[in-house]
Amino acid sequence: MPLRPDARSILQGQFQPKVAIGGVGGSGTRVLSHGLALAGIHMGDDQNPAGDDLAYTGLFCWPGILDVEAERLHALMELYLLQGSGQPNGPLERAAATLSANWEAVAGASRHDHDRAWAQVRLEGIRDRLLAQATGTATSAVRPWGWKEPNCHLMADRWLEALPTLRYVQVIRHGLDMAFSKNLNQAKRWGPRLIGTPLPVGPTQALDFWLHSQRRFVELSARYPDRVLALRYEDLCRQPRDTFVRLLNFLDLSTDDDTVDQMVKLVRPSTSLGRYRSRDLSVFSERSLRDLESMGFEISPN
Repeated sequence: MPLRPDARSILQGQFQPKVAIGGVGGSGTRVLSHGLALAGIHMGDDQNPAGDDLAYTGLFCWPGILDVEAERLHALMELYLLQGSGQPNGPLERAAATLSANWEAVAGASRHDHDRAWAQVRLEGIRDRLLAQATGTATSAVRPWGWKEPNCHLMADRWLEALPTLRYVQVIRHGLDMAFSKNLNQAKRWGPRLIGTPLPVGPTQALDFWLHSQRRFVELSARYPDRVLALRYEDLCRQPRDTFVRLLNFLDLSTDDDTVDQMVKLVRPSTSLGRYRSRDLSVFSERSLRDLESMGFEISPN
């Protein structure tokens, strides 16, 4: 689903985003966002402590976005790209009109984890950035940029099709560890819409959602083999230097020792690594466990 023809060139070359990072929530994406910031990538003007780009969260992380008609979704994508790029020209008036036209729908969208006031703050930030770009008061210099928002794996195919130079990185953690995570926000938000997940969400529903996301990622990798990278959270914890070098090479960024050393210092392996080994796996179907193993994830004994 490409952006409409007149929108493919809305961003000049130096303002094109370099990378998007996603993954099922709780998979360890934050260290990549903070690491790439050390490597010189601007990862957003409105971030939470986990490094999520909250402008993306505000515009795209509500279940109804999956049913938005193509033309409206294109316009929201253009809006996000313009406000994130810092580009001082381009169709800023059109972006402002898109923001105005969608303000109520986005601010009032049903979100189980954020209220209307939170969404309003995100939209006001987007408005202020567009205004600064239009009036020439934006202070950001031209710099490589990107975003990290775990939920963006749901729209990764849209972004890759719309932006021919974009690279996408998905952080993947063992599905059984994810199934027993307390962070079930994505399964709650998207599961009912995508795979008919019943509420409340427990370990079996969380694993079903993880398997669904993995199948989608396999398809995405086959479609864009040179523009998509999978990074295992377990590799990041056990072999941080090699994993970061692999990431930097994928993005054509410098792998100088000082930068990599700083990135490695960010890694704090979770104490929940391998937590599934102490849990009752009989709650999962044999088929789900076989599917997980077929994706390359071993089920180790206690």
